[in-house]
Amino acid sequence: YNHVNFTRVDKERLTRAVTRAWTATGLGTSAAHTVELLDDKITFDNLPGVGEELRLLFKRRDNPRGIFAGETLQDERFTKPAMLSALKVKRPLVHIASHFAFRPGDADRSFLLVGDGTAFTLAEMKQQVRLFEGVELLTLSACNTAAQQAGANGREIDAFAELAQRLGANSVMATLWPVADGSTPWLMREFSLSYTQVGLLMTTFFVISGVGQALAGFAVDRVGAFRVLMFGLTALIASALVLTVASSYAVLLV
Repeated sequence: YNHVNFTRVDKERLTRAVTRAWTATGLGTSAAHTVELLDDKITFDNLPGVGEELRLLFKRRDNPRGIFAGETLQDERFTKPAMLSALKVKRPLVHIASHFAFRPGDADRSFLLVGDGTAFTLAEMKQQVRLFEGVELLTLSACNTAAQQAGANGREIDAFAELAQRLGANSVMATLWPVADGSTPWLMREFSLSYTQVGLLMTTFFVISGVGQALAGFAVDRVGAFRVLMFGLTALIASALVLTVASSYAVLLV
C-alpha cells in the first residue's frame, strides 16, 4: 500500500472521540526550491497541484463549496513561524502539501520543505514540545512522510508521520513513497468526483490488488511464475488502455 494511517506510537488514540464539527489548517508549497543544508544542496520541483488541492479542501471566496472552514498558508505565507502560530490554534485537521526529504538515520538532514524555501528538520520538530497537540487528524500530502529505515548506526529514526504522533497528533495519514502531484485534483475535476467517490475508488483498487497478490501466490505453485508474471503484465497494460478511454465513474471502478 502507498498510504498508512496508523503507527505504533499510541494505539489507544484510535478509540478516542473526535470533534463533531471540524475546522482545518492548510499548509502548502507549490514553487520549486533549492535547499542548502549541512553541505547538501537539494533541488525540489514545483508542485502545481497544491493550489488546487487547497482550494478544493477549504472554503474560500472563490470556492464556497469547500469542505472545511479554516486558514490556508501557501508558499511565501507558509513559513516556520507562521506554521507554529497556526498550530497553536489547535484546529482538529491539519493538511500539509509539500516535499519531504528523508535521510535514513539522520534527523538533521530529514526535513519538511517550508513554503518560503527553508527546511524544517525532524531534529527541530523534536524541540517543539507538543507541536501537534489538539490535532485530531494530520494529513501529509508529501513524499516519503511515513517511510522508516534503519540508519547506518543501527538506530531507527522517526519518520515525519510517527514523530507527529509523538508530538501530539491523534492520527496521521502519510505516504510511504513518492506520489504524483496533481493526480487527485485532476481526477476529481475531470470526473466531477466527491472525496467519498475517490476514497471508494482507491479502496476498490487496493482491495483487488491485495486479493490478486494472494491468489497469484497459489497460481505460481500450479502454473509457474513466468506465466503468472506475463498474465499480470498483460492485465496491467489492458487496464491502463481502458483507463485512457474512461468516460465515467463506473468505468473507473471497473
